[in-house]
Amino acid sequence: MRDRSCSLKNAIFIYQTRPISTINKNEPFFNNAQIEKKISIGKSHDVLRNKILKTEQPQLRVVNRFNRLEERLYNVLKVRYAIRFKNKNRSDDEYVKITISSSHHKELEISMMGSGLLQIVEIFSTIEYIENHSDGICLILIDEPDSHIHSDLQAHLIDELKGHNESQIFVITHNDRLINKVEEGQLFYLNSTVKDIGELKSLQISDFPKVKTGLAGILTELEDGDDRPIILTEGKTDQKILNTAWVKLYPNQLTPYKIVSSGIQIDEDVRTGCADTVRRSLEYLSTLTERSIIGLFDNDREGNERFKGLNKEIFEPHDLAVRTRKHLAKNIYGMLLAPPQNRDVFVTQGSLKQRYLVIEHFFSDQVLDNNNMRDETILGTQVFEISGRKHDFSNNCRNLNADEFGAFRPLFEEFNRLLDIA
Repeated sequence: MRDRSCSLKNAIFIYQTRPISTINKNEPFFNNAQIEKKISIGKSHDVLRNKILKTEQPQLRVVNRFNRLEERLYNVLKVRYAIRFKNKNRSDDEYVKITISSSHHKELEISMMGSGLLQIVEIFSTIEYIENHSDGICLILIDEPDSHIHSDLQAHLIDELKGHNESQIFVITHNDRLINKVEEGQLFYLNSTVKDIGELKSLQISDFPKVKTGLAGILTELEDGDDRPIILTEGKTDQKILNTAWVKLYPNQLTPYKIVSSGIQIDEDVRTGCADTVRRSLEYLSTLTERSIIGLFDNDREGNERFKGLNKEIFEPHDLAVRTRKHLAKNIYGMLLAPPQNRDVFVTQGSLKQRYLVIEHFFSDQVLDNNNMRDETILGTQVFEISGRKHDFSNNCRNLNADEFGAFRPLFEEFNRLLDIA
């Protein structure tokens, strides 16, 4: 860390970067005070171009003026990008004009670039701005980088940040790939026991395997003597609904697979999972077991993004028209929910973003209305999102008649087909 004299008032800058970039098409020129104001109120994305300008090195010739930021982009993304400032007159022009080009695409206005690249530009342009224009200590707090940065880029990002000696970095993660990047004295494990003690200490390298064991609660499911295939759901309410649906549809048959919720907690009753924990668990478990597993994703935007994000080196290529991706060597699948016939419009073909299907949509409108689960329709269409208390609804499903679960029968039949269950 650098020696800096500063007051507590300006010691720490709090900066938020959004998982999905929302930069404006037109961004006015701002002065330093306006840039810092935007950063302080969580609107750093409104001044991205201005922050990039602050990384400019005017003493260099025009084509190299952003070479430090370009080098950082290369270190993380492994692609050479060229940043260009396109305004002819800074005094008279109203909006900042910046383009980016690479060997993969022609010169584009920065707002046309993907969220992954803009996320990295956001991080490093903000770091450089704070360091060059304030006396504060630069603390970088990154919460779950693997939740919005592709898995292939996470390790590169951490390496680049670790080599940045002017800042101190704290990363919150459940990803063992990132844990493997740390050295002695750099790993801290926070759980309820540590909270009760009130003291957080760094772990010895010999303790790292214990942390990996705690990363995925599903690991306990592999060690309980039950060797049935696993259906891995995003959350515990999905798990409850599927278990209830099986009992209603096949009351005299044992479920041929074990339906479990994703998440890191050992106690399944409090396990909190999501689409990304399904993705991470599938990738992690594929290195540990020969067990047959289906990771079930909601067919909404988030579920599709995480389904698409399954490691392309070990899973079949992504195809927007295909709902399953098989592991290249094992009987492990990622699978998107198939819409029941009356919910076809909830999944727009050819578009990843216009998809809204979750497991509660398998029930009729009347059931959802009776349980206050139906939100307003979207843009005057038949499509609506689920609102309300999902936990209560998953419990109340036990009181429904068997005929309310008809839409689940094709889903179970697809499970059986993938797992080769007669």
